[in-house]
Amino acid sequence: MSLLKSVTRRRMLTSLGLGTGAFLMRDRFGISEAAAEQTDPGKLPLMVFAYFYGGWDTLITLDPRDHTQHAVVGEGNIDTAYDIIGDSDAQVAAEMAATANTGLVQPSGSNIQFGPAIGDIKKHYDKICLVRGIGMGTLTHEVGRRYFITGKVPRGLSASGSAMPTVLANEGADAHAIPNLVVGGVETYNENLDAKASGLNINGYADMAKVLKPLDDSTIPNGALDKAIAEYHAKNHCIHQQLNSDGMVDTYRAGWEKARVFMQGTLWEHFNFRANPPSGGSIEKAYQAFGVNPQNPYAALRGPIGQGLIAAQALAQGVCQVVSIQPTLSLDTHFDNWKIDQVRRQRGGLDVLSHLIDFLMATEDMYHPGQALWERVTLVAFSEFARTPKLNVREGRDHHLSNACLLAGQ
Repeated sequence: MSLLKSVTRRRMLTSLGLGTGAFLMRDRFGISEAAAEQTDPGKLPLMVFAYFYGGWDTLITLDPRDHTQHAVVGEGNIDTAYDIIGDSDAQVAAEMAATANTGLVQPSGSNIQFGPAIGDIKKHYDKICLVRGIGMGTLTHEVGRRYFITGKVPRGLSASGSAMPTVLANEGADAHAIPNLVVGGVETYNENLDAKASGLNINGYADMAKVLKPLDDSTIPNGALDKAIAEYHAKNHCIHQQLNSDGMVDTYRAGWEKARVFMQGTLWEHFNFRANPPSGGSIEKAYQAFGVNPQNPYAALRGPIGQGLIAAQALAQGVCQVVSIQPTLSLDTHFDNWKIDQVRRQRGGLDVLSHLIDFLMATEDMYHPGQALWERVTLVAFSEFARTPKLNVREGRDHHLSNACLLAGQ
């Protein structure tokens, strides 16, 4: 089976088990869960997995309703409350004015209606598919999150199965220096797949230096020593097989192989997000796509934009096959902070994804000259559940069983 053909937005949609809420991993990706053989990285599909932490309000972005039909809070089954958030947010107020107070944002040529807090990503309507009405079957953060990440109902609170990014990275675990990069605290799991496909967890851009930059050049083994160490680790005696009954030896060797690549220090420059980067380089282009001030990028780097930049460079430079990011602070807005925090944080996270799409569309695929890197990328944005269509007594929104997700790409 062609690996490029195996991941498409259409295939993902047709494989959504909406009756159970589960993603059917093997059917969607066409990926075997057997140990992967070394694969040409230019033939592998790429993925960005974006987790919106805390439970997003889909009424204001992905699954809106006409405000003119639900304008009075407390009447009916839906409180759009777009007027309330518009009082605190100029962008929402502008969208309300532009849509005759309906709040239904529909770009010219689009068949999709978005909510008034959708932000910049609405311009990519022709690359987006929204899946609405997903039944999550839980109001618990941990269960909903792990259900969506693995596509399987958790065992109590414990995840069941491997994470979607791990399943995808398993197909070509030898093809990238970091097959599966996990940024910002997104959960990741590996159940009986290649240890090299396991997610490498970092908190943010500053951790890339700790992982990829040698602490002391004098500690790097010379050629002969490096070769001797590699030969030692390649040995496979009976004792290794006995100790490997639970995969411990495989995990150790996979970690050592990654450490060996990192120790060389050649990957660090791709993530050296410093002030005034080289003119015309990939980092400068990424700054431009994400609206980062090149003279003083550090405030932006510490937030969701920093995670977007890591994903951009990781894919553009061929370092990773899959990148998971968490482009928002908490969206768990049970109180009156909903009208400010939910709107600005959710829109900000979607804006990060919009900038990432801009960058990937403008970046040439290093393995396919003349083709945009975006042609190989699938983006999934999700949260553990949505928020209630009714405001609570604290003027916030509580957890809701229904959900929606955003898919973008081919």
